[in-house]
Amino acid sequence: MPKRRNAPRISDVARESGFSVATVSRALNPLTASAVSPEARRAVEAAAEVLGYRPNEAARSLRTNKSLIVGVVVPDIANPLFPRMVRGIDDLLDDANYSSLLANSGGDPAKADKAIDRLLQRGADGLIIATSNLEDRRPSVLFDSNFPVVLLNRRTYDTRVPSVTAAGSRGTAAALAQLVKDGHSGITVLAAPQHTSTGWERLRDIEGAAAKRLGRTLPVVKATAVSESAGYEAIRDLLESGDSVPTAIVAANDLLALGAIRAIRERNLRVPEDISVVGFNDMPFCDRMDPPLSTIGFDHYKMGAEAARMVMNMIAGDVKPKSIRIPTVWIPRASTAVCRDASSRV
Repeated sequence: MPKRRNAPRISDVARESGFSVATVSRALNPLTASAVSPEARRAVEAAAEVLGYRPNEAARSLRTNKSLIVGVVVPDIANPLFPRMVRGIDDLLDDANYSSLLANSGGDPAKADKAIDRLLQRGADGLIIATSNLEDRRPSVLFDSNFPVVLLNRRTYDTRVPSVTAAGSRGTAAALAQLVKDGHSGITVLAAPQHTSTGWERLRDIEGAAAKRLGRTLPVVKATAVSESAGYEAIRDLLESGDSVPTAIVAANDLLALGAIRAIRERNLRVPEDISVVGFNDMPFCDRMDPPLSTIGFDHYKMGAEAARMVMNMIAGDVKPKSIRIPTVWIPRASTAVCRDASSRV
């Protein structure tokens, strides 16, 4: 039987590359690689590749007292908004030899708190949290204890806590401009609950755009949750109230917009012929809906990747991370159209 070949060791890589073991160790560790010159790093990586050397992550974890895990808490993994964000997180973490551990709160703040506790108990080196409400104090407590924490898609009133969120004003202004150009004067806002930054900011953005372009406020109906069923109930109640039927509805997210479309059709009205509908987020498959949904979109993957990059920088010692705003764009599709003459409306 042939003798089993021993796995290459870090000392072998040092010998092959001509650098010290300490330099090789720093070059092959994503958290310290920036301390090594690019030329030395390339030489070390080439030597490791030739020898087939792979760092022992378990041993590294013991040496550095790091778990090499980042916890990620989302409000609803079934929401199509989050898979691309999580993919962005995982890809960036993978480049740093880290892994994510995903927890789902189901939209329950108490469950989110328990998930954070469990991730901390498991030794997560950092947290990316997408469940925070505006008044949530838990991220502030973590931040004040110098624990690496980044808020994803939402933020709290405490602006010291770093976050990666969508900058909705530009996309929202473009959407409203298009509706006005198409002759819509009866525009109603379908708002999300105001205890989250996404709900509050998106209502503020559409109100700001309306004040600037129209010189007036728009009627607002508020959904009780961020879901298709909540959007349906809010617009069903509006259409049954006897108030004027809107010519267009601008929803705070795509799920609310889908619920609005169902309520509109239930009243034997058509989208967009009778009522145009706008969403926010550009979830996967929005372009394949019936009709394809006009929406305000942003790069979900980039949002996740930037959150992961930020938390990794904090793990590496960055004590003053800056929050990031991801730009939004208006994406017109077939759920919006030129407004019909009011006299022909049902």
